[in-house]
Amino acid sequence: PARRRTSNIMGHDTAIFLAQPVDDNFICGICQDVLNRPTTVCADGHTFCQACLEATQATDQEFRCPVCRSEPLAAFALNRPLQNMISVLDVRCPHHDAADALPKPKKRSKKAASSSSEEPKGCVWQGELKDLETHLRSCPLEAVDCPRGCGMRATRHELDAHEQTCPRRMVKCDQG
Repeated sequence: PARRRTSNIMGHDTAIFLAQPVDDNFICGICQDVLNRPTTVCADGHTFCQACLEATQATDQEFRCPVCRSEPLAAFALNRPLQNMISVLDVRCPHHDAADALPKPKKRSKKAASSSSEEPKGCVWQGELKDLETHLRSCPLEAVDCPRGCGMRATRHELDAHEQTCPRRMVKCDQG
């Protein structure tokens, strides 16, 4: 089963990348996902996700490179060329396989149904990784918090139904 998470936490899930397998040079040695904010830590150029390094450093008082165990650089450096190469890789929405997530389209004629391939199960968006965050801000299958602050978390397309029953919804008062 695919993991669901935003891309700003650790690495990017390899399952969303259209080209498979993903080039090993783009894989973080800590989380084993595609590098997110690739950060170089040692003179040998070993590079990891920025968030992975922060989590590792928090638990390792005498931090050393997780691969070669050498002394780290005086200051870690964002590997911009690597980040630029990764940002233009083609990806699909992380919700591409969300079975039965969107409302079913109205029935089509048998002729139309037989002429097309299988209906997509989830979000069909595809684009470059650098555009994924923008897409997720409007994707109907992305989980969001109730705008009224009741604590409910639902996909965008489920929010309308939730608004009808939200304990913090606006109601009309009967004035007698």
